[in-house]
Amino acid sequence: MKRKEPNAGLFLSRQLGILGNLCLENGLPPINCIVVNKSTRVPGSEVVLTGDDSLDDDQKAVFSYDWFSVRVPTTGMLRSVWEDRASWK
Repeated sequence: MKRKEPNAGLFLSRQLGILGNLCLENGLPPINCIVVNKSTRVPGSEVVLTGDDSLDDDQKAVFSYDWFSVRVPTTGMLRSVWEDRASWK
């Protein structure tokens, strides 16, 4: 992201959570898991994954998935996921 603020990742937590949960609801690999900290090279603590201890597997699945086969989500779909956030893992 190349943001100069030390807490720049905090600005993306809600959006990444929405994307990750949208992916899980639709049987897709959680694309949010490839957004990593520059220093640690791992995602934040609230990353959405398919299961316990599956970061490496999920990242491999994201990179090998044919994302061009997926329709771009509408704002309504994203809003629906956000409004249902009480059911997130």
